[in-house]
Amino acid sequence: MSITHNLETLSEKQKSDLELAKTLSDNIDSLRPSHVNKINLTYNGERFHPITGYLNKFLVDDIHLAIEADFEKHKAFMIETVREFFKDYDLSNKSDVSSHHLKINTTAFLKYYGFNSDIVYPLYSDNPNFKLYLNDLNNSIEKGLSES
Repeated sequence: MSITHNLETLSEKQKSDLELAKTLSDNIDSLRPSHVNKINLTYNGERFHPITGYLNKFLVDDIHLAIEADFEKHKAFMIETVREFFKDYDLSNKSDVSSHHLKINTTAFLKYYGFNSDIVYPLYSDNPNFKLYLNDLNNSIEKGLSES
């Protein structure tokens, strides 16, 4: 995992944002398939930008939402991400490989947020509503996978 920046001095907020981004990047890196590059991001002092790595666009968007710490926005982002996974599958040739890829991504996605995983999502791990939301999201994903 690598986050590069050219900032000479960092404010406390920037240090905090970098620390959160590092934690989330390490979490997603722990879930990446072995053939996929580790996360590599850049940071300009305000925004993170993806370069390489597993689900890197998702990760950057998630980092920005985690920095905002808006639970409702985060929930909307999570459901939209799951919809995108299924949309990509629906646009594919629906082969066994595509189905396997969908399963890998949805499983990693849930584990990234701490569902049935040792990973602790730093923002909402103590929030019972978040755990309930993850359970409901998992049920929706399982239903979608069984129908695909």
